Amino acid sequence: MHLLVIVLNKTSLLTEVLELLAAKGAKGATIIDSVGMGRTLAKSGYSGPLVASFTRALKGSPPMNKTIFSVLDSNEVLDAAVAAVQAFLDLKEPGSGIMFTMPVQNVYGLVE
Repeated sequence: MHLLVIVLNKTSLLTEVLELLAAKGAKGATIIDSVGMGRTLAKSGYSGPLVASFTRALKGSPPMNKTIFSVLDSNEVLDAAVAAVQAFLDLKEPGSGIMFTMPVQNVYGLVE
């Protein structure tokens, strides 16, 4: 099993990303509102070099992100979901978001 995490800065694309995940075999996901470190530091008045690059990248983006968590039950579903999201989102574009995966050892409470 694997955990797929997508921090989506382009929140207007949330429904499309969830539809892609479902089409590739994801049985569910949890979505939370989130905010990044760069935006938080910039709002606090911190003026380090890191904030300047974050500020440029986030100009015009929504103040909140959507973070999607999905536990995927096989390598095949994981690979298909990751490929579909990468094809849909340009994650190399600054301010678009990030995606990562982690192995999951134990899961409790999932409905089969």
